[in-house]
Amino acid sequence: MDRNAFSYLIKHELMRRKPTRVCRKWVSIYAAIVSIAIICAYAFLHVQIAFKPEALLFIIYVFPYFAFMQAYMMVGKEFKEGTHGWWLTLPYSRGVLLRSKYVAALIRIIQYGLLAFAATWVITILIQMVQGNLSVDSLFRFTIMESKTYLAMFVLVPFMIGFGLFGSILRVTQWRPLLPLVWVIYGLSANALSWIPAVVLNDDGNSFFTFMQMPITQAEGLLFVAFLALSFLFGGVFLWAAVKLMNRQLIQ
Repeated sequence: MDRNAFSYLIKHELMRRKPTRVCRKWVSIYAAIVSIAIICAYAFLHVQIAFKPEALLFIIYVFPYFAFMQAYMMVGKEFKEGTHGWWLTLPYSRGVLLRSKYVAALIRIIQYGLLAFAATWVITILIQMVQGNLSVDSLFRFTIMESKTYLAMFVLVPFMIGFGLFGSILRVTQWRPLLPLVWVIYGLSANALSWIPAVVLNDDGNSFFTFMQMPITQAEGLLFVAFLALSFLFGGVFLWAAVKLMNRQLIQ
């Protein structure tokens, strides 16, 4: 297949729609809420100097499940908006159509991840400035911890994107009675992931934070690459299964 055509499909998935008046209204409302929250947080930090920036890292738990929903909705919107007929009649194989959505979802999650990483880092600097404990050493240790946390959680993203595409295609095939099982697995995986800190930590968490603040070793780097490869492998298996379902069982 022509690489330019594949790139076009990916860019088409990533195109942002012009926000409507209702959308702009809600953006303004949420911006006001965030501004109030920042003011309250600033006042709180002056009174209660016990807030730890490490708590901000818990947002990373959202990304694997957000990746699932991102991929799930990329296919779902074609059927919801009635564009699936046009999408399915494009002069490309259905494998190419799904792979473009996979890559687009991966790019989107990476973009959101980098934005969240930068926002968390900046907020941490502001918190430490307010608390009066900002230093190069503390910022360096937090950056290492933040990097390790994001890398550890993003290992799951390639798998969850493939799983999300599979679930979305399953919904429009003759095998859709199995869709509740997908949601059960989705929910149980979230509960299983929430137990990781309890399994890893055997004390008040100080040893865990000390470990996370240490620079990434070569062994940890190799382990990350290995798990990332497995994540892509299993995500690819679900992507392959989704293509097979599209080719044989799709209800148009």
